[in-house]
Amino acid sequence: MDVKYPKYQQQIDALFTTRQFPKEQWQSLLFDGHDHTERSWQSRLHVPLAFMFGH
Repeated sequence: MDVKYPKYQQQIDALFTTRQFPKEQWQSLLFDGHDHTERSWQSRLHVPLAFMFGH
């Protein structure tokens, strides 16, 4: 896992919440056991694509 990710993602989540971005316009997900590589992204690419473009 990208060890730096959680700290910065918490800051982004707080910013979005403070600025009252609608929850249906953003989401943060953590994929335990995955890292920030092409191989890991390949296994979960469907998640952001479904979020952006619908099911």
